[in-house]
Amino acid sequence: MSRNDFQDDVLDGHGRACSSDMEKREREIEQWFSYFAEYCESDMNLTITYKPDVAKVINSMYWELLNGNYRHLIKSKSGGEVVVDRHKIASLTELLIVTEQPITCKDVQDALSLNARLAYYTASNIIGNWNADKVTGLMVSESFHTQHLVWLRNIVNATNLSPVFSNAATWYLAELIYLERSASTPK
Repeated sequence: MSRNDFQDDVLDGHGRACSSDMEKREREIEQWFSYFAEYCESDMNLTITYKPDVAKVINSMYWELLNGNYRHLIKSKSGGEVVVDRHKIASLTELLIVTEQPITCKDVQDALSLNARLAYYTASNIIGNWNADKVTGLMVSESFHTQHLVWLRNIVNATNLSPVFSNAATWYLAELIYLERSASTPK
């Protein structure tokens, strides 16, 4: 894969993204949520119900936080456009999902678990090149998967989303481990 295979978020010198990019991301979030609901239905015989307009809410929060809280921490090489890579995109999106809790359930623990899984699923798809590659193999280890889900379940009560950059580094390392293992596996 080359760097151009992935969709980075590009912000102009004033911290603005193109409206078509913002609309496209909302459609992608809706698609990932739909795919997750299909997975739950087919593999777990579980019907998922989302809050109304939750993809729009998460997308809006993403761009607002990216522009207002994080853009100034990401330096551009040329002094103009700021490029936000897929690891930061996955991290912020994942954290917003567990904060917003888009899946509604009667049981609080079930809701926390399902929303953590949705967040992980969405981040995995972002790292996996927006569904261009099958991401079912993006499993570093069972313990990483389990512990990351536990972390996501518990971070829902966080007062801010400060771990965006450390979580992005986690996704970067998970991707590197996956790619290393893939390269060393005989085909």
